[in-house]
Amino acid sequence: MRTGFDPYTGFVEAALRKRGHRVRRPPRVDISSLETILLTAARLFPLVTIHCERLDPDVCHIGRVVQVERGRLFLLEIGPSADWDTEVTEYSLRDITRVDFGGSYEEALSLVGGPGPQANQRLERTARARRR
Repeated sequence: MRTGFDPYTGFVEAALRKRGHRVRRPPRVDISSLETILLTAARLFPLVTIHCERLDPDVCHIGRVVQVERGRLFLLEIGPSADWDTEVTEYSLRDITRVDFGGSYEEALSLVGGPGPQANQRLERTARARRR
């Protein structure tokens, strides 16, 4: 998710039209809170990317939202080679500074990695969980 006005939107849209691409309406993501952003983005996209820039500005975490509850995000992560983790990682919503979704990289990871473990499969919360 990127916010703010892009002064070059008109140029990008014109280039896409000339290439025969249709400009799609942005998906309706509820931005009223971080929790609703994560939940609605997870319904619309197979993967989300989270950033905890105050903790580590050079790292992002990409995966499927498993659950959001009590100020915690439970994320089943996918690595840069499109291999799924076997355990869910827990993040405090307070630590998340940015959420991205719908990008080309997330789409490529999803295409190569597939859907990952089934949602009804019990996933253990890992000791790697961030408890901040």
